[in-house]
Amino acid sequence: MESSKGGGLSWTTAALLLALIADAAWIVLTATKQSAPDIQMQWVAAAITLSLLCGVAGYLVNQRIDGILIDDRRLLAVSSG
Repeated sequence: MESSKGGGLSWTTAALLLALIADAAWIVLTATKQSAPDIQMQWVAAAITLSLLCGVAGYLVNQRIDGILIDDRRLLAVSSG
């Protein structure tokens, strides 16, 4: 994958990776004093960040938001093999 492909989306990817790291730090730093709503909010934040990261990765590869699930033959590929 070329770095120029996708334009400014590399900054978006970097920002989402930093957000994921921030989510992990939030979870680790507050691990001992959590209530159920806090845990749910952390899970939601991590799930949204991962979904956005997958969408950006799919767009960079296949120029489609669902491109992470579509292979080069334009078939739905949900297995890793």
